[in-house]
Amino acid sequence: MDIHLERIDSCRWIIWGYGFPIGGVAAFDADDGVISPGGVGYDINCGCRLMTTSLRAPDMTGLMPALVSELFKNIPTGLGSRSSVHLSKKDQDRVAVEGAAWAVKNGYGEPAGNPWFR
Repeated sequence: MDIHLERIDSCRWIIWGYGFPIGGVAAFDADDGVISPGGVGYDINCGCRLMTTSLRAPDMTGLMPALVSELFKNIPTGLGSRSSVHLSKKDQDRVAVEGAAWAVKNGYGEPAGNPWFR
């Protein structure tokens, strides 16, 4: 099979994975385009997140440095990062059992129209 590869990108902390590196970013040219935040990693909460917006690439011209700066200023990242959220051991155990449903129920998230949260 012939593969045409134009570019490889990754998150800053890319590490070896089985096949697809953890922290890898894959973009595909499908009808409207698809971007995967990582072939692996997000499923076990390695810290990968995907944020959607109605902005298109041309709308972002010149805005990326300011956007990236604001994201890094407002989103805790890396070893030793700090957060204003402090959970008790009991709440940590509930998060481990209930996952995102716990976060929604306790005001740390909101359902995305998913009937599972009702």
